[in-house]
Amino acid sequence: LFGFGFPLGRSTEASSFLLLSRPWTQRTCATALSMSTASISTELPKIYTLLQIEEAIRRSETFATDLIDLVEQGFVAFSTSKFNAAPIQTMGAPPLAPYYANVPGYAAQTCVKSGYLTSSEHFVIKVASGGYPIKNNTGNLQVYSQTTGRLEALLLDEGILTEHRTAAAGAVTARYLAPKTIGVVGMIG
Repeated sequence: LFGFGFPLGRSTEASSFLLLSRPWTQRTCATALSMSTASISTELPKIYTLLQIEEAIRRSETFATDLIDLVEQGFVAFSTSKFNAAPIQTMGAPPLAPYYANVPGYAAQTCVKSGYLTSSEHFVIKVASGGYPIKNNTGNLQVYSQTTGRLEALLLDEGILTEHRTAAAGAVTARYLAPKTIGVVGMIG
């Protein structure tokens, strides 16, 4: 064990690394490891696959209306400065270099978006990729504890939750701006 660093734990003080500069005895290593794991949760985050997410949506009789209401609440939180969003990171699109050079019609990108409600339990990071030559939209949502900073859930949704959220945002708009009687609906985009 020469010259290797290992994290002492997950707390702020433990984010520093201990450099092993000499061989340690088993007793010394055991003591160091017991100290390093004392504050670490061994529980893995919950992982939800696309199939599990789609099944949960199908089983819910109120998913669509609940989502529309939640998106509306999100708009209200944003407009009253209770929702906090970090600047969006975009990769693979200008001003950065494309993922692939010399691809006619290139339009691929990956966006990383994150945010949280003040005084809420969690914050979320969303990673979404799409555009040519990426065959399908894809992505995931990472749910972290605001208290511990620990990853608590990973939703491998392949972008379907973003698609539902986008539809719900349109429904919120229609709820307030659409005429009472609608004969024809057109969608663009």
